Amino acid sequence: MRVLCIQSQCASYEKRDQFLSLLSDIGAFTHENEPRTIAYSWFKSTGDDPEFPNHHLRGFEVYEDEDASKVTHRSSEPYKKMRSVVGPEGILEKPTDLSYCQPTGLGFLTRPDHGVAVFQGIAKETQAERSHIEVVNIQPKPGMKPEILQGIKALAAQVETEAGNGILSFWCLEFLPEYANDGIILFSRYEDRNAYLRHLDSREKEPTM
Repeated sequence: MRVLCIQSQCASYEKRDQFLSLLSDIGAFTHENEPRTIAYSWFKSTGDDPEFPNHHLRGFEVYEDEDASKVTHRSSEPYKKMRSVVGPEGILEKPTDLSYCQPTGLGFLTRPDHGVAVFQGIAKETQAERSHIEVVNIQPKPGMKPEILQGIKALAAQVETEAGNGILSFWCLEFLPEYANDGIILFSRYEDRNAYLRHLDSREKEPTM
């Protein structure tokens, strides 16, 4: 499995919306034609994270394998159109880092009783509007990665057993060994912002990992 958890630095709000329009076409095509793409989603900033400016976008893409991403996905016409527009029209401040991640075996992408979440083309003020996404990038000090993963393992087990807590995804990822990057990414999807705040409050009451 290969995962892209990326931040695209759009040059302005106008460029962000232009990029979203292109990504929407890719999303519709991917959903209909690429069964080896497990997840494909893009998110706006909530405006309260200084490391994620309002005009930037966050992408989260999950593929069965590298070919599903590099060959199948990138050969589609909507994807080729996006690539042909992004550079010439200056949509991005700089190229997006497309370093692949893989699951650590901790946490879950979806709960069994929630099925597949499809946000493409749905009305405003529905689940897509209420959902809250958190992406935590952790860069461990040398030798500390195993200890941090143990802490995440305990937290993931607790989250998974809490029925009705509004946490729809809680998935721990790491970069492929070829990047020589010990970074950890924790991707969480919540039913709404209140569910996120409840989880944040419970984390703050526990010992630091």
